[in-house]
Amino acid sequence: MRQLTMSGFGVFASSKKPANNAQMYLTYGRTPGRTCGECAYLCRRVNARGGTWYKCELMKITRGAATDIRRKYAACGKFREAK
Repeated sequence: MRQLTMSGFGVFASSKKPANNAQMYLTYGRTPGRTCGECAYLCRRVNARGGTWYKCELMKITRGAATDIRRKYAACGKFREAK
């Protein structure tokens, strides 16, 4: 899992990516028995005050909580094992 700072927010933004978890599941399906916390597409974001949250590189990245990912969420069909 990569760690990015606030300045890295624009890197993955795209209007063609799913905007939330429900759209991820509709678009890609699910991977049984796997979670987002095990996926290579999960990245950790850290702000200047030490706050930490997780985002998925396959989703549209915003600066709001609506696109945050919990590591315990079921993995989508694009799951790729983290190294």
